[in-house]
Amino acid sequence: MMRLMQGVPGVPKLVDYWLTTTSDGEVDITQNYRKKEHRSTKGTSRTHVRLVLKPCARPLHMFRTLKEFVRAIRDIVNIQRAAVEDCKILHRDCSLNNAMILDDLDLSKGFLIDWEFAVCITADNRYPIGGTGTVPFMSRMLLSQVSLLQQQVIAEAEQKKLMSAQKSKSKKAPALKTPKTSSDSIALPVSHVVQTFSDNLESLFFIFAWVCIKFCGPNGTVRQERVPNSLLNRWTSLDLALCAAFKITFFANPLDEQHLLNEFHPYFKPLIPLAKDWCAALKDNMVHPVTFDAILDVLNSHLDELCDDEELQNHCDNAQGICRRS
Repeated sequence: MMRLMQGVPGVPKLVDYWLTTTSDGEVDITQNYRKKEHRSTKGTSRTHVRLVLKPCARPLHMFRTLKEFVRAIRDIVNIQRAAVEDCKILHRDCSLNNAMILDDLDLSKGFLIDWEFAVCITADNRYPIGGTGTVPFMSRMLLSQVSLLQQQVIAEAEQKKLMSAQKSKSKKAPALKTPKTSSDSIALPVSHVVQTFSDNLESLFFIFAWVCIKFCGPNGTVRQERVPNSLLNRWTSLDLALCAAFKITFFANPLDEQHLLNEFHPYFKPLIPLAKDWCAALKDNMVHPVTFDAILDVLNSHLDELCDDEELQNHCDNAQGICRRS
């Protein structure tokens, strides 16, 4: 996949790669460590590969100014547009840890990494569930689909426990219990979800909101004060149906939008108009998928309104003072 993306601006360049081998010279694959074949892993196996990529970049939350932060997000939208329209490739895990900033000679730029789960776009937009996003940043549509699979697995697990309990009652002596292992945890079955670039554009909004709440200034300055009943806690629920419901309600309920804006750290208050317009653009994304042009228009219009990076330096210094006091 990295080779197919060669030449796309804002994507890491593949320098070299090799298969990792074990001490006995065998290629390291996950199949070697599985003691039992489960439905969730049936027919799948991963190979341990080491990649050498360039150039180096810094995480998105290490932005230096508000304008650099928004510009990097805008650039990442353009990167995904080029991938979709020019290469017919869909990045499937748009999350905070994959959004980066590349320091160029004259101007920093957005950078998007982790293309390992990217896929060639299909006619029906259906792809295996593996690599389908990171929960806090997943779109409503993706969460709704994956949550149905999670509920199915939970129901089957409960049925299995019930049958096991009934069998144990019929035995004269109880069977010895085996220690709980990681394989006992809930794993989703191999299945497919429908995913498009509009899901990624929604994920970018959740990344944007996460930074505005979790951080209190440039250079990765983490907010120290606790935000009670934060939206971030709702968006990280491992109950995927509940998480999906929270996000669906967020876009449908004006009170939730205000809740979000109230959680923005004071440093990010200049970005509230952008947050409002972005919310409005995504409101009907589950029914009428948002376009690249729509999001780029929103980002570019507000980017033009932000102060130049040099003028924002004083604002950054003031924000760091706020962080130290809070």
